[in-house]
Order: sequence, then C-alpha cells, then structure tokens
Amino acid sequence: MKSHYTTGLFADFFGRVASVPLAVLEVECRSCGAPQCRFIAGSAEVMHHVYEQMAAGKDYATALNELE
Repeated sequence: MKSHYTTGLFADFFGRVASVPLAVLEVECRSCGAPQCRFIAGSAEVMHHVYEQMAAGKDYATALNELE
C-alpha cells in the first residue's frame, strides 16, 4: 500500500515540475528482494507498455529499450 501512495506523490510532483501529466511505476522493490526501490516516470502510454511487458515476464530495462 505504501508504494501506491509514493507513486501517486511522485506522479503529482514530477508532473507539476514538468507541466505535463506523468505516470510513475515502481519497477524494483526492496520488500520484494531488490537491492533498492526504483521508480520510473513517463507518459501514461509508456508506463502502460512497461507494465504490460513486465507482466509478461520482461524486465523494465528491456521494455523501455523496445520503445527506442
């Protein structure tokens, strides 16, 4: 539950700084065994792509590289 609150705060903060709507996705989590928590921010379309690819078993870096 805590990460949902954090991603919402990050999305609002960075969206205000960038003056565009942004979505934030947590892609690594310490409570799940990662060495650190890691969040990425981008458009809703990009975050949706990353989320779908991670749900299919890919890591977030591969999903982001597919967009280039």
